[in-house]
Amino acid sequence: MSFIEPEASNIIRDLPEALLIINAQGELIYVNRAVETLTGFSETELIGNHVSMLMPPSAHRRLDVLTWLTRWADNPDPSQLRYLNLDGVNKNGTERRYRVRVSSFKSEQSARFLVIIRDVTEEEEASRRLQHARLVSDRILAIGDQGILTINESQTIEYWNKRAEQIFGYREEEILGQNISMLIPEGLSTKHQQQVQQFVDNNIASRLMGERGEIKGVHKDGHIIPLEASITKTQIEDRILLSAQVKDITARKQAEKNLHDSELRFRALFENAFEGMALLSVDGLVIEINKAARELLANDSVFENRYFWDLNWWPSGTPEDIEISKAQLKENIVNVFDRDLVRLRVELSHHTGSRDIDFSLIPVIDEDNKPLYILAEGRDLTALDKS
Repeated sequence: MSFIEPEASNIIRDLPEALLIINAQGELIYVNRAVETLTGFSETELIGNHVSMLMPPSAHRRLDVLTWLTRWADNPDPSQLRYLNLDGVNKNGTERRYRVRVSSFKSEQSARFLVIIRDVTEEEEASRRLQHARLVSDRILAIGDQGILTINESQTIEYWNKRAEQIFGYREEEILGQNISMLIPEGLSTKHQQQVQQFVDNNIASRLMGERGEIKGVHKDGHIIPLEASITKTQIEDRILLSAQVKDITARKQAEKNLHDSELRFRALFENAFEGMALLSVDGLVIEINKAARELLANDSVFENRYFWDLNWWPSGTPEDIEISKAQLKENIVNVFDRDLVRLRVELSHHTGSRDIDFSLIPVIDEDNKPLYILAEGRDLTALDKS
């Protein structure tokens, strides 16, 4: 390389960066050792050949390498370095991606191009994988069934997914850049800001959904939303971001209320029914017993968690008769799930006199025929019989 001083030539030859020089026709007139290592071609194989030997024409590139280099030769500032990622190939035919930097200079009135090449194949592949993962992640976050929002240390909203829009009523363009206090009911905003700041300042990295119990949010139209939320703290360089997953529990709260109301209605009907009624476990233990049944057990004060046959149904019978009656009742209860219904007439002694009872045991099962409860029911027929 006669246009470079011998001492400089030795330095350039041993540079760790792959460096080559091309003339105006695109012929390789110099390559250093790093080019040989990078491409697998020897110096003698490269010198005199066209640069397209290393960077062949590509369907993705409208201009060939020489045209691209020549374009920069006319730049008014030829000392300025230019760079681009181009398709390349090494000696064994493996396709690579090269990051190319180029500057032009004159040697003996002829244009020369100084080109530095760096292999970025793995770097670009990693970047593509990261971009793909990010797209998948963003898509999952966007369509998830929980509202997801991110705030910074100033409690300004920086991320807002589609589900959060559905929960709170604000579109992304309306909410980004706004303070989180927009979503907190009036009167709770100051306390919430303090709690968020405490979370930022302490060493806890996350708080799972349900740990704080139910919280309140406010919809764009002003109505209050019952919520559950989990929160995660992430530090990115010198910034702290808080990401919250928010779940609207309005439907669950309504279902709980409906269930509670249903239980109240059932309890009112059960407790005030004219018939004596008791709800038993599958083993015959008393779970609940209503007022009419308790009146038939005037000498008993404790009912729950006792076996139904052990209650004082026969206060005036002989010990032998009582044991026989208990055994018969126990047998009927134990075997009730083998029948659709047990029904019989029994006579019970009572402080007001003998009582004629239409007694039944009804098995309660679920949709899979699994035993759940036994309903014991006794209807007093004494007055009807006398009439």
